[in-house]
Amino acid sequence: MMMAGKEDAKEQISDVTSHSDEGDDERRTLWQSIKKYRKVVGYTIALTSAILLYGYDNVVVGTVSGMPKFQQDFGEYASRDQKWTLPSSWLALWNVSSPLGAMLGALLGGWIQDRVGRRVALGTSSLLSAIAVAIMGSGMAMFPVFTLLGQLTGALVIYASLGEAKGYTMAFYSQWPFSFVPVLVALLMPESPAYLVRRRRRSEALEAQARLDPPGADTRAIVEGVARDVEHEEGTAKPSFAECFHKRNFRRTFIVMWVNSLTAIFGIPLLGKASYFLQIVGMGANSSIIFLILGIVLGLLANAVSVWVMSRVGRRPLILLSLGVSSVLWLSMGIVNCFTGAMVPWWTAIAMMLTIVVNGVGSWPASFAVAAETSSLTLRAKTQGIGWFVSALSSAASGMALPYIFNPDEGNLRGKIGFTYVGSCLLGLAISWLIIPEMKGRTVGEVDRMFELGLGAREFKGWRGEEVGRRQTSRTAWPWV
Repeated sequence: MMMAGKEDAKEQISDVTSHSDEGDDERRTLWQSIKKYRKVVGYTIALTSAILLYGYDNVVVGTVSGMPKFQQDFGEYASRDQKWTLPSSWLALWNVSSPLGAMLGALLGGWIQDRVGRRVALGTSSLLSAIAVAIMGSGMAMFPVFTLLGQLTGALVIYASLGEAKGYTMAFYSQWPFSFVPVLVALLMPESPAYLVRRRRRSEALEAQARLDPPGADTRAIVEGVARDVEHEEGTAKPSFAECFHKRNFRRTFIVMWVNSLTAIFGIPLLGKASYFLQIVGMGANSSIIFLILGIVLGLLANAVSVWVMSRVGRRPLILLSLGVSSVLWLSMGIVNCFTGAMVPWWTAIAMMLTIVVNGVGSWPASFAVAAETSSLTLRAKTQGIGWFVSALSSAASGMALPYIFNPDEGNLRGKIGFTYVGSCLLGLAISWLIIPEMKGRTVGEVDRMFELGLGAREFKGWRGEEVGRRQTSRTAWPWV
């Protein structure tokens, strides 16, 4: 009896400590949280080496099409415009090559992570990426911040290679360092404690969590809290792709799928090919790449601001506001391109840069936060894999369609393509308003409970507990709203 009493007392103390820590975390400023969880921040920054590769690859693949030598080697001479252009069919295939690989990798990655763990999956995929860079070069002769940082590096390399005879091959080979760094990170970082708990490797989970915790943290209580969340979720769901689409999880999966498509909706596939596109609307090659670099720098600054903004403003209003402003910017670009004159390419470039800035503060980083907060612990790897599959699919669809819309040899809309993005942004705003809930500052357990109660998207922010949840659920016939 005395032993049982002691165990009960320990559990109560652990629960009190855990709840106290959660309350303290909510009251801390962003900088205080960074200082306390500096180990986690350090590992997170190290992991962004893989995101740098993602951003670098995007801008290299998207921008080499704007290099005059690349256009001469693989394009056709347009006598009407008196310059080299890439055929729409060839450009479409070039645009979808990376997204198609990302689609396959996203689904395999979600499955492999649950089989062998995060470290092995990261190291293996990075090694395969390094091999792929070699094949591509020979054959041819914290997620948005570091994506943009990778893109900036790639854009600078492209600009420096403009005068070289085979400058685009140099750009391909320069991806090697970004491929090998994540391999080293995978060897040094701890495994995911949640993954180890799901595998019933509790002692290893404690060791991994200890490597992440700040001094003085109750590691055992944290791991026990993770175990309770995992056990609760496993009581209703088994980790499989089919389970992600079961009626009890489909809403969460659909939200993750939707927010992963937002980048294509507000125009990232076109913005990433700004150099070639700006040349199509009348800007010179050097100026177009300079504008691309300037846009990336502004996007980086916007993402830096978003770190502060997202710690104070909810994800939902950021997404809705940025999509609304983006629709106005795309509309202005479309209207300007109905006329001719020297200012047309310059306003086109300015409108595209402002779109990057607006979404760099709003929907782009917020979409990643929503995707991470929405997925459950048990289904996280597979749900994120599905989300990235949808992201790559939307990018592939955009990459395939865009050349046939704006390229001179097909649709020839040029800058009038802005009108199409007005429609996509307004549609994205409407659907986001309907389905995206506000989960800022919520624990995993709270998010699970709100989805279990079927709260509407607009009711998440005001939910304060079980009693409030019951009253809200009783008057909500459509849980998406």
